[in-house]
Amino acid sequence: MKILFVNNHIKGLQAVQEICSKENLLCGGTLFSEETPMLEGYSYAISPLEAGFDYTISLFDKFDEVIFLKDHDNDVVNLLQLELQKIVYQKEKYIVSHTSKILDQDKINYFGCSHTAGIGHNNQPTAYPDVLSKLLKYKYNNFGLPGQSNYAIEDLLNTYTIKNSKCVIQFTDMYRLRYMENNAVIGNRKSYDFKWNNSPFLKEENLFFNFRQLVIRIVNRLREGENKFIITHTANIDNEYAIKCTEFLYGFKEFTSNVGTCVDVGIEGHHYGVRSHELWAKKLYKKWQELYN
Repeated sequence: MKILFVNNHIKGLQAVQEICSKENLLCGGTLFSEETPMLEGYSYAISPLEAGFDYTISLFDKFDEVIFLKDHDNDVVNLLQLELQKIVYQKEKYIVSHTSKILDQDKINYFGCSHTAGIGHNNQPTAYPDVLSKLLKYKYNNFGLPGQSNYAIEDLLNTYTIKNSKCVIQFTDMYRLRYMENNAVIGNRKSYDFKWNNSPFLKEENLFFNFRQLVIRIVNRLREGENKFIITHTANIDNEYAIKCTEFLYGFKEFTSNVGTCVDVGIEGHHYGVRSHELWAKKLYKKWQELYN
């Protein structure tokens, strides 16, 4: 048994010698380049930082086993080791684990926040995804994320390969930020209370810019995948930027607002009620028929 130990060039050899002694392996020292002689049946240490990335790879087939020693604090070597492991040994497994799932093409797929999830309703059949799906005579998947942001919606969408599918995307307001969720420092603050921080990143002008860019990314992706989809929007703060967001969204043929549909509230007192969801679903149905039927 001969082993190649990929290690840290500073203290790596000592660790290799200790392992070889314990396992009764012959240790030939450190390999530095192609000119370094190798004895048959011996195990060796090598640092990709010193010996080179390509030379390290070329040795893998010449040993019975390759072991990566990571008990050191050299970040450059750690990065090289990670690259070697992923490319040479775990490439197939790595790619499979990161391959997106295919979004269901036979059902309508709803993405949004708590409004899409049906918060405030005793029964899902009264929420707009169920009402709209019945009008369109499709089964559906509900991917609503209560309390989450547009960034979270985009993150979830990005876990799927989306092509020739049917989607409804409900954008939430621009004040919900990815970096303000589940954070111990600011978790006790309302996600809309952006003015507590004087950072320029939290100014409304910047939030509006980021909202526009996110919507454009999602719409372009759905169009490129030849999907049937419509988009809608909810705002928890009625101000000039809610109007700006709505004006911007009207620039997309797939957009339908929920303006004029909020006629009642849910059981907890602030989400849209049963009648509101029904009216909202009918507006979305009209847009879907206009675009796809």
